[in-house]
Amino acid sequence: MISRFDGGRRLSAESGGHVRSQRGGVMELILTTEEQQFLLDILEQRHRELLKEISHTDRREFKQTLRKNEDLLESILSHLRGVPAQELRA
Repeated sequence: MISRFDGGRRLSAESGGHVRSQRGGVMELILTTEEQQFLLDILEQRHRELLKEISHTDRREFKQTLRKNEDLLESILSHLRGVPAQELRA
């Protein structure tokens, strides 16, 4: 199984694995199932760490920044899992 992740540049076998810049565009990352699971594991671990960091932070501005990062991370995780981000919040 091959997964594709859209973000800001394109990475594909046709380009020889090179990343081509597409300003304001999309990134396509082709992963094997094993690579996808490895990346998910790393990002899920970071998500857990981020949630702990948010709960231990008292400074409002910093907590807002961490929450924004959490939203971005959840969005990336939803792409990798193939679940629309809106469904994660339901």
